[in-house]
Amino acid sequence: MHVAVSGLAEGFKPEAARRMVHIRFRNGLRGAAKDWWRHEYAGDRRDYQGIEKAFLGRFSASPAADDAVEMAQAASFERKEAEALPEYLRRGEALHREMRSKEAKCVLAIRLVSGLSAHGTDASLRARVIDRLFASGKVVSINGSDFLSPYTTFNDVYNVILACAHGVGETEDEHPNDNEDIGMNPVFRATLRII
Repeated sequence: MHVAVSGLAEGFKPEAARRMVHIRFRNGLRGAAKDWWRHEYAGDRRDYQGIEKAFLGRFSASPAADDAVEMAQAASFERKEAEALPEYLRRGEALHREMRSKEAKCVLAIRLVSGLSAHGTDASLRARVIDRLFASGKVVSINGSDFLSPYTTFNDVYNVILACAHGVGETEDEHPNDNEDIGMNPVFRATLRII
């Protein structure tokens, strides 16, 4: 059953995800980085690769630069053309393991869904994933826009994608470690190797 009403679907559109990343990036800046953003940066504020390059050129040795790189990587994460779903998920998991920033991990979880193509089988997979996340309370509505709940982990989204892709009906009781934000469950890891 397709539950993706307009607000829910919009919450996962790439434009909405980019807007959220932009807001989190901008609001997360402090001190010199905030002054740079307000007064020095003159580039297109919608060009995330340009922002990343300019930011790294100015703040390459700071922890804020690392966070900005992670956020840019998360914001641009999407399924490549002709990339198999298991490879896409492995790539997402590898990037997730490398990240330290909780905000970047949250954006990556969103992009794991919104990075699926809006066409073909990805579109129906994406709709099923959004439906299941909505039904399980892992998506919340705020002022008409839908976002992942603050308690939703990357693994929650990852496992829902696998379950929807393989038609497996899973419950949280079957996988007690799903809330651990350290990598995917060994059962799912074995499933990926088989595919």
